[in-house]
Amino acid sequence: TGLNVGYTPQGGYCIAASAADGDLTYIAVVMNASKTEEEEIMSYKNARELFTWAFKSYGYTEVLSQKSVMYEIPISLSSAADHVIAQPAAELSAYLPSDIDKNDIVYQKTLNVEELTAPVEKGDVIGSVVVSYKDKILGSADLVCASDVDRSDFLYILSQIETFTGSRFFRGTLISIVVLSVLYVLGNAFYRARK
Repeated sequence: TGLNVGYTPQGGYCIAASAADGDLTYIAVVMNASKTEEEEIMSYKNARELFTWAFKSYGYTEVLSQKSVMYEIPISLSSAADHVIAQPAAELSAYLPSDIDKNDIVYQKTLNVEELTAPVEKGDVIGSVVVSYKDKILGSADLVCASDVDRSDFLYILSQIETFTGSRFFRGTLISIVVLSVLYVLGNAFYRARK
């Protein structure tokens, strides 16, 4: 796509060239090249070989897809689902060698919660993921709920009853009623026996 060529007796044949392939643009610099017996200037050939190698050996690789399932998080108070899928909120591509082994990509996932309570909405942020390759961080994304989950009113009411009956207030009131009832029965029995 351009730039400059030149020759000096001390520097030989030189070229600073640019080339584009899709979204990628490279610059190759060749200095002190010679001319072959067939009068071919080697700086052009060397630059072309560098570009061919670069376009073949490197490029953008998708390292994180929005369709990836990162977690299945349990959800309570829903009769429609028992878990919610956590997926990345965004896709991530990185400039990497073309022959990369995908197993070398590391995903460090963090959740904000261990369990969700319905209702939840699609897109609710529930964690994050950091992507790295050979100890170099490539990027990060939020982890979000992949779907809406409605709350079951029946399960919600049962949960409220369970919470109330498990409270200290309820237990204290229940014990007080039992103690007062026993005292009433004993007091009543003692009063009748005395009469």
